[in-house]
Amino acid sequence: MNFCTKCGAPLTPGTKFCTKCGAPVEADQQRQQQAVPPQQSRQQAVPPQQPPVQKKQVNKGLIIGIVAAAAATVVVIFAIIYLRNSYNMKDYCKVDFTGYENYGTAEADIRSSKLEDRIGKKYGFSEKDIDDYEDLSEFGSDFRKAMQIESFVDSMEPKVSAKDAKQGQLSNGDTVKIKISYSRAMAKKLGIHIHGTTYTVKVKGLKEGKVTDPFDSVSITYTGALPYLVPEVNVADDSPVSADEFTITTDDDSDYLTKAGQEFTVEFTGENDPANGLIFARKEKKYKAGKVSTYITKASELTDDDRKQLIGRTDRYNAENEEEFDGLKFVGCAVAVSTSEDDYDNQNRVYAVYSYKYTDWWGDTTTAYMTIVFSDVMKQSDGSLWFYDGNTYIMKTDDESVDEVHSSIEDNAYLTYDDATTDYDKSLK
Repeated sequence: MNFCTKCGAPLTPGTKFCTKCGAPVEADQQRQQQAVPPQQSRQQAVPPQQPPVQKKQVNKGLIIGIVAAAAATVVVIFAIIYLRNSYNMKDYCKVDFTGYENYGTAEADIRSSKLEDRIGKKYGFSEKDIDDYEDLSEFGSDFRKAMQIESFVDSMEPKVSAKDAKQGQLSNGDTVKIKISYSRAMAKKLGIHIHGTTYTVKVKGLKEGKVTDPFDSVSITYTGALPYLVPEVNVADDSPVSADEFTITTDDDSDYLTKAGQEFTVEFTGENDPANGLIFARKEKKYKAGKVSTYITKASELTDDDRKQLIGRTDRYNAENEEEFDGLKFVGCAVAVSTSEDDYDNQNRVYAVYSYKYTDWWGDTTTAYMTIVFSDVMKQSDGSLWFYDGNTYIMKTDDESVDEVHSSIEDNAYLTYDDATTDYDKSLK
């Protein structure tokens, strides 16, 4: 038996082509196949041992390289996408330093236009489109996206905290910390990544100057009395500032102080004038009402010395008006206090009540009562009693009982705008 010269497969006698690989059988091989007896052909039909087929060797290094290159490509693509949508807030926050060396202030502000412009380009419209809603469809996606962009930028809030010194006392070279808060939900909706929201900045650009404290020439005086005490700012004649450059605020934003020891703030609103050597170091100062005048609100607040002063004024009042009361005797005091804040110019009245012998037209003598009224009675800071002497008058001269005295006071105790509360000495009750 013959074999194919190309692939080694056994050839069937009379075959012109190899049945395995299709190669043509040579003429000599065909004649040999015909000359061999069938028995001999069967004996020679055992094919020779075929050489082993070699497997192709796989290049593992090449595969690893290809996979690594593909992964690197994916990383680069994602990095490009991330960086394209990544925003470093340091690039969109401006920090300004104002004031002077040792008296500087740091202020941070978001560069809204720059930030809106970049986010807008991501969605194909400009900052003008964001501001000019008339160019957008009222209910379209562009309009909603523009609103989201503006809302996100508006949510940015930078805060400044001084690390080396207090605000208002910064110097060149000091460090301040900037921390920016924002709406994370809005950033997610816009598909942007925010970082760099906390960083530090060094103070620079503050100029040297001559510093003056505007409060050096300020003094505080008071008018009225507690609980309607009005503080006022006074400045020295040679002061570089004027009184109208100061404002006063209380802790409850009222126009007057209501209690002893209450703090209030005086703020200087004047501007620096470096050309004339005026740099003001301090913008506000706290004061506290110490010993000040206080309105009498209860009869028990009148001391024996206070009562003697009122009795002395009564005697003088009688002499001035040529009034004579037989057996005039001091009985006690009553106090009426306004309940209206609008009435602080006429806050209270003190009634000094006296008894005396009253003889009527028929010659009958009885005990009657008269009352001297004192307005705006207050204890001054030195402890002495003060009242508005020009408004002292007799309220009643013919009451015949303490009850009538009470009624007279209550009927006439009203002050300018509102009802009054009254308080009596025990001797009048």
